[in-house]
Amino acid sequence: LQTMQRSTKHVTRLVNDLLDISKIEAGHLQIEAIPFQLHEIMDTLSDIVIAHERGHPHELYLSCSPDIPSHLIGDPLRLSQVLINLINNAFKFSDDGTVAVCMRLQPQPSDQVMIEWTVKDQGIGMSPEQAHHIFDLFSQADASTTRRYGGTGLGLTISKRLIEAMGGTIAVESQLGEGSCFRFTTPLVAQDDHP
Repeated sequence: LQTMQRSTKHVTRLVNDLLDISKIEAGHLQIEAIPFQLHEIMDTLSDIVIAHERGHPHELYLSCSPDIPSHLIGDPLRLSQVLINLINNAFKFSDDGTVAVCMRLQPQPSDQVMIEWTVKDQGIGMSPEQAHHIFDLFSQADASTTRRYGGTGLGLTISKRLIEAMGGTIAVESQLGEGSCFRFTTPLVAQDDHP
């Protein structure tokens, strides 16, 4: 039953990735601009920890700059999707250790709120050549990585396209054996904070 459940989740993830990349390639991806609260994103990330804590010696460290407005306008579903993908990858490519997610505000001359997100792990890392191609469609570090860790090579491509569709950018810094740090930005709109 556990094997069937894992297989079902894998197929579901694959189908969802293919649907997302199809929408993106066809130009039918829609980014919403709806009100949400930052704690909703934090709650989503906490759910990831609960899902991984059984049998996985990982810790998730969350850090949020206090000057980030708590009430924002953007696409919380797509933002959560990107963060979930990056954190799941960090867990997958780390045998143990801490995965750190940090949020900080970047100064902007307009009313726009630019948040910089970093997802840093202590995992296997990548060479400069691997990091250069990591956002390419169906790309993973190498064939041995695919055999050992699985995956479709779609998650990071989708994440990059989603971030760009939201008006942001993404980059990675990594060294073999020393982990990876994915850094991305998202422009959002601040609402007046409610009491």
